[in-house]
Amino acid sequence: MSRGFARNIRVFFSVPESIAARIELPDSFYNLSVSELKREANTRKKKIEESQLLIPRSYREKQAKAAKKKYRRAIIRIQFPDGVVLQGVFGPWEQTTALYEFVSLALKEPSLEFELLHPVLIKRRVIPAAGQKPTTLEEEDLVPSALVKFKPIETDSVVFTGLCNELLEIIEPLE
Repeated sequence: MSRGFARNIRVFFSVPESIAARIELPDSFYNLSVSELKREANTRKKKIEESQLLIPRSYREKQAKAAKKKYRRAIIRIQFPDGVVLQGVFGPWEQTTALYEFVSLALKEPSLEFELLHPVLIKRRVIPAAGQKPTTLEEEDLVPSALVKFKPIETDSVVFTGLCNELLEIIEPLE
């Protein structure tokens, strides 16, 4: 778990999904350099100009994706069946396999197989793991923040027993 310190790991007491999903991003998350502010102003100016034109939906979607690229970090929360929430910071370009590795390292029983479910209820689907088509957190719409659900695949020999003791020692209330 020593690599985890770069992830700014936090663990929160059991809370309902509605509370865990409210991820307040600190102001520092949005700090932009002078060049980024200029780019932002130019983008806004272009948007105003473009809003007076008829623009195809595909182009607007492409623009929206480009806007997401301004985030350098993503805060991901994983909610476990017992309600406990594990939070880590990732790069938007990281593959979803990094999420699975992060969660495996946090489990009391690392050999437990599991799935991570997409946060959007309408399309709650499994986030791709190792061996599946690799995608980035950005491609999965998990940027700038998301609450992902943990679903254990339990067998007779391996069941979900929670997070490792090292992480339970740093558990705190989610405010």
